Amino acid sequence: MIDIRSDTVTKPTSAAAMAAAEVDGDDPTVNELERLGASMLDKEAVVFVPSGTFGNQLALFTWCRRGAGPGRCLE
Repeated sequence: MIDIRSDTVTKPTSAAAMAAAEVDGDDPTVNELERLGASMLDKEAVVFVPSGTFGNQLALFTWCRRGAGPGRCLE
């Protein structure tokens, strides 16, 4: 069973799985996850980010210029 509430709950996979992972260039597993997400959401592409904080930062950087104060995005 996989429990994604916290990394302290899920047991890690074997070290052999990490040793056999393809590491040349982009991670093919992440690429496949992004293709699946784009397909499920009927979008051209999606970007996987490893945390909600990272996703929130991307959203702010997309909508606001650097240094924009509260309520001053999209100006």
